[in-house]
Amino acid sequence: MMLQTFGDTAAVDVSYQNVRPDGTVVGAAQQFYANYGDLGKVLTAGSYLDGTLGQVTIKARDGYRISLLDFDFVGYVNFAPTLPLKVLDLLGNELVGGVYSTGSGSTHSSLAVNSAFLDGIVIRWGPDASVGGIDNIRYEVQGAVPEPATWAMMILGFGGVGALLRHRRMNPLAAMA
Repeated sequence: MMLQTFGDTAAVDVSYQNVRPDGTVVGAAQQFYANYGDLGKVLTAGSYLDGTLGQVTIKARDGYRISLLDFDFVGYVNFAPTLPLKVLDLLGNELVGGVYSTGSGSTHSSLAVNSAFLDGIVIRWGPDASVGGIDNIRYEVQGAVPEPATWAMMILGFGGVGALLRHRRMNPLAAMA
């Protein structure tokens, strides 16, 4: 089983699930170290022919946004599955989708996404997500963007400092006190 804290940072929360086609989470995805071609370890989900989808959710924490750049996928040795893959935003809108060949299980393929900066990304593959795995998910984090209330407080603070300096210039006795 994949640890649900793997990949978490101050900017993002990453989770790994087995899901049914209707989106119901039925468990955690697994990490395998062998028999998936030239990748050292891959993330898979479910069991062969159970219809399970694999899902990785990368959610930006408050004040951050992320953009998915790319990821690798590969088939299990002796399989050459065509693997349905989708990249979704957190609302379920499809950003990228299609059926991709994973090859013979000896070499991986890559899918470039280059999504816009969003609150989160979902990568979903399968059904039968155990015969294909993904790895090397690359994303970019956009720095913390201050909340509107923070901007308002900063503007008020700068205005207060400016008013104080202007008041001291207009009243020279106040500057000596």
